[in-house]
Amino acid sequence: MVLSRKQSQQVWSEWFQKELPDDVTFFFVTLTLKQGLKRDDGTWESLTREAADNELLFFQKLVNQRVYGAAHERFDKALRWVESAEGGERNGKRAHRHLIIEKPTRFTDDEFRSLLIEVWSRSRWSHKQVKIEPARNRDAVLNYITKTGGDAVCVSTLNIMKRHSQTV
Repeated sequence: MVLSRKQSQQVWSEWFQKELPDDVTFFFVTLTLKQGLKRDDGTWESLTREAADNELLFFQKLVNQRVYGAAHERFDKALRWVESAEGGERNGKRAHRHLIIEKPTRFTDDEFRSLLIEVWSRSRWSHKQVKIEPARNRDAVLNYITKTGGDAVCVSTLNIMKRHSQTV
């Protein structure tokens, strides 16, 4: 079933109200991916949707490990997270991902931003274009993440059902 933009915005609005109440800070992040990589043998490896999905799963895992340590694996503790994909193979735009990530209470905005940049810079597919900012305007974020075009919510990294308390 394909949702209209208005239906999609309604779904996300309900999720925001339920999962990220006003007392929870979240960040709106844009991570840009390289179009391709030169392999050791000199051949070119183009970015595929699968490679991008795998890279973002790895990024998500590393961020959660840095935030929760062993509790991430042992107790399945994870930040609430939504990701949408844009660009890439089909439309000629540089591939990038928009993320809405819950900020742990024990981190300042600058500390969390630094953690995200440091982890993303370790990715072999990371491009230097990165935008990380606290998402203060929910309506603007909803509008942007549900805009028409090549965007699609990435189910593989969707982590909106976690309800762990933020004692980290």
